[in-house]
Amino acid sequence: MKGHKFYLLSLLLLLGMSVMAARVAKPTFSPGSGTYNSAKTVYILCSTYGATIRYTTDGTNPTSSHGTLYTGPVTVEASLTLKAIAYRSNYANSYVGSATYVINLPPAGAPVFSPGPGGYGSPQAVQITSSTSEASIRYTIDGSTPTTSGGILYTDPVEIDQNVTLKAIAYKGGLTNSGITSGLYTIRVATPAMNPEPGTFTEAQSVTLSCATSGAIIKYSLDGTMPSQAYGTVYSGPLTLNANSTLKAMAYKSGMIDSDVVSGTFSFSCAAPVFEPAAGVFSTATSVTLSTATSGASIRYTTDGTAPGASSGTVYQEPIEIAQNKTIRAIAYKSGLSASSISEGSFVIQCAAPVFSPAAGTFANVQEIALTSLTPSSGIRYTTDGTDPSASAGLLYNGSISVNATSVLKAVAYKEGMGDSPVVAAGYTLRCAVPAFTPDPGTHERPQQVQISTETVGATIRYTTNGEDPTPETGTVYTQALAVNADATFKAIAVKSGFTNSDIGTGSYIIGLPDRDGDGIPDIEDDYPDDSLRALTNNYPAAGPGTLAFEDLWPAQGDYDMNDLVIDYQFKTVTNASNFLVETLVTIVLRASGASLKSGFGFQFASGTIPSAAMKVTGHQLTNAYITLNENGTEAGQEIPTIIVFDNVFDILKSPGTGSGVNTDPNSPYVEPVTISVTITYTPDTYTDENLNIEEFNPFLIVNMQRGREVHLLDYKPTSLADPKLLGTSGDYSKPSENKYYHTASNLPWALNICESFDYPKEKALLIKAYLHFAAWAQSGGTEYPDWYRNIAGYRDPEMIYQKRE
Repeated sequence: MKGHKFYLLSLLLLLGMSVMAARVAKPTFSPGSGTYNSAKTVYILCSTYGATIRYTTDGTNPTSSHGTLYTGPVTVEASLTLKAIAYRSNYANSYVGSATYVINLPPAGAPVFSPGPGGYGSPQAVQITSSTSEASIRYTIDGSTPTTSGGILYTDPVEIDQNVTLKAIAYKGGLTNSGITSGLYTIRVATPAMNPEPGTFTEAQSVTLSCATSGAIIKYSLDGTMPSQAYGTVYSGPLTLNANSTLKAMAYKSGMIDSDVVSGTFSFSCAAPVFEPAAGVFSTATSVTLSTATSGASIRYTTDGTAPGASSGTVYQEPIEIAQNKTIRAIAYKSGLSASSISEGSFVIQCAAPVFSPAAGTFANVQEIALTSLTPSSGIRYTTDGTDPSASAGLLYNGSISVNATSVLKAVAYKEGMGDSPVVAAGYTLRCAVPAFTPDPGTHERPQQVQISTETVGATIRYTTNGEDPTPETGTVYTQALAVNADATFKAIAVKSGFTNSDIGTGSYIIGLPDRDGDGIPDIEDDYPDDSLRALTNNYPAAGPGTLAFEDLWPAQGDYDMNDLVIDYQFKTVTNASNFLVETLVTIVLRASGASLKSGFGFQFASGTIPSAAMKVTGHQLTNAYITLNENGTEAGQEIPTIIVFDNVFDILKSPGTGSGVNTDPNSPYVEPVTISVTITYTPDTYTDENLNIEEFNPFLIVNMQRGREVHLLDYKPTSLADPKLLGTSGDYSKPSENKYYHTASNLPWALNICESFDYPKEKALLIKAYLHFAAWAQSGGTEYPDWYRNIAGYRDPEMIYQKRE
């Protein structure tokens, strides 16, 4: 039986082995466990083909359902144990593999203070740096220790104006934090300054003490003792000193170290004598006056080299005559004061230095040089070889000196009994004058005969026309006028023996006026010299804008402040070289809207000479549905081309939130004007500026988005879409049969066109009261006061004119 049992057991073991699944190979790590000084990229490998790997870094064992799925190398930036398991379908899971990594990262560079800790006599701006690039730094000045999250983040130098301990730490991702850098800064109060500085004075002094440290208290003493916080007098104002004194001062302030003690001695004596004129070298005899600033002091002097004293020397009573070299020594004295220091002055009577005429310089021709000296009867010697002349050396001057080559003249004046003058020098450079061209270079309509000349007599001129610079040996020798029939550039040089060559003169000639774009209009007349499609610009009403102002309650007269719509306008019409219209650029600036009505604005051309179909309009701002446009941007249903610029002023010029309008109430916020730019283009090469007749354009206001209710200028017809039934109603006295439109019984209009910027009335201010001559102008049909709108004395009431609130 025992044999059967053994056989059965063996059979069962064999059967069990045949059904046991194969096991996935245990994962391995590269690099393996170890200690490293930087972050590592770790690869996890498994030799079983098709196996999946999961890993953990938190110390737990991974399983086929726990841990991070391995898809690529793992970055290890800190010390940890990496564990991994591999698994595959129909295989037994691998054993858990592990690897331990110790990462020793270097620390960030410790902060460095500049200037370093220590004692300073003034506030310091301390820079904090770290040798670690892009490291962050935090610091404290309250004694606490900074951390990566505690303390002040360093961005700018730390201003230190009192005693503090500065502490700082540096840190950066991937590095350990630096150590704490600490330093004590002590700020010493600035040493007081005395003004004036200590010294010897001849009169009482008002001495001011100051300290550069704001808020510091100054104490001083005059009795020789050392001032301190506990001793001395608190300085409160200038000190008057009129006797020998030793002034000592110090300054102190809470939180700072006391300043050093400054000491100064103030002594009082007679003022030293002053010479007038001052000692020096003179070319003629001189009279010397002695004086002292000390009132009542006496002066003694000597001229024999001895020192004067209060009882020795000549008593000064009148000016001292100096006709030869002398040294004057003088002293001032007065009872009760110390004698002054000795003033000493040497007076040398010297021949006046020669004067060159003409003076040194560069000349284009031979020069005749004259030498003179202010010392009568003095002789003059000169040299031309660079050596210094003297009373016995050099050429004796006896007439003008001819300089016919570049030279340096040196000269000296001398006379018996006087000192020689200083040697003076004058350099004369003879340079040929730059050649000049006649007629002047530039643009000429016709061929020219060009002459080249130089001011240097006898000089030869060489010239080139190929762009190269001429030299004394190259280029054509100029002998006669040169015919210039086409564009040409001349370069010319003048040369002469003994003379420096001239600079090169250049003359460019353009024959015929330039026309870069080739449109037949010279560039100097072409507003668009680089655009062949455009040539000239005509501005209306002028180089600056005009103003249109409307009342919007027509046919009622309303409040008649003429500010319900105020716009500036300008038409810039561009024509080509053939004077045909290219485009009109219309600039509309909405300045004010003094009503609550949602009004629009447009304009009509003077006639139908240019049909709507010949125009294309862009740039209008229409936000409502009551305006209908043709495909080309003109208004539909009009007999004469009509352009609507905007259909609701309040969609463009926004209300400031107070009042009923915009920019008419000085007490309401000012709104910046809004600019609208409309462009009108025309069928090319078809119509002229005369066809457009922009001066007779017909602007109008559309009242409160009611298309048939238009407000026009005085005696301007309404458009085809206006409601004629409104004419002649309410306050309107229009008579279409007489071509009379839009005026009141007293001929006042509802709209104004002023050919310059207009200062309109503020809200509810009657136009006829704001502008004192408007009514006379309107009722006279424009013959009286045509300048009624100008800012002329007696023409307006400034209180009724709108002014922007500042």
